Amino acid sequence: MDLNLNELKKEVRRSMQLTSPDYRLVAVFYLLLTTGVSLLFNLVAPTGEGTFSLFLSIALSLYSVIIEFGYTLWSLWTHRRLDPGADSLIQGFSVTGRVIYLQISIFTRLFFMMFGIIFICTFLTMLITENPFAGMLVALPTAYIAMYALSLRYKFAPYLLADFPDLGPGVAIHRSVRLSRGWKMNWFKLDLSFLGWLLLSGALEVGAFLLCAGLTLDPSALSAMDYQSMVNAVADLSASTPVLLGTALVTLPLQIWLVPYRQVSFAALYDTRLKLAMQEGYSDPFSPLVPPV
Repeated sequence: MDLNLNELKKEVRRSMQLTSPDYRLVAVFYLLLTTGVSLLFNLVAPTGEGTFSLFLSIALSLYSVIIEFGYTLWSLWTHRRLDPGADSLIQGFSVTGRVIYLQISIFTRLFFMMFGIIFICTFLTMLITENPFAGMLVALPTAYIAMYALSLRYKFAPYLLADFPDLGPGVAIHRSVRLSRGWKMNWFKLDLSFLGWLLLSGALEVGAFLLCAGLTLDPSALSAMDYQSMVNAVADLSASTPVLLGTALVTLPLQIWLVPYRQVSFAALYDTRLKLAMQEGYSDPFSPLVPPV
């Protein structure tokens, strides 16, 4: 089914204007809980080495998953005009185990699919060219595209877990696969419609990095470095807290509008699909959401 994405996004913008507190304030709070905490982590363990740093990295990843689920709740409630507060961002902690299990399950499925695709593409290319480099050159982009296409099967899962938490993450994943049938292209088109804004955000990040590099690195010293030393210098610069903070501040005005706009748009797409499933006669949330094949 093809949707009018322009109308959907207009409805999203109207819903965002009705939020209290303002969606921009919630976006700032969300960025502080994610990017801000990451910057703090970078100060505590800047090298990324050692057991303590590894523990912090795992803890930060799990924490980010939970906050992301909270923002999913906020986006869904915003589209439904339920006037969510900023405290909805921490609601994921009430179902921490289910949220983490959901994301690990999805990651595991995609990882093994991607591994299989890389192996098959590399093997087939090497049979033709007998060149391992050519095989990887074909396999990696093919695997990335395939992984994105496969990930569309699970895009509805967090929203289903938000709506029906008692059913558990396994049911959410299973129903997401069902609901996504015939709707993957709609999600892709909606995602693609934000490409220009994402490229602008990326350009701002690159510009901020180049500015910081120009202010930090000595051009004469840089020209005297060999290739490996130059790579190490740029890597150290890109991981430094001042550069990360400067980049975050440069992109902040765009992010506080773009992040909620994208997330509420995806929630609106899910809501549209769910309502259509309900109209097809599946009003009971414990029954199948689509007719059996």
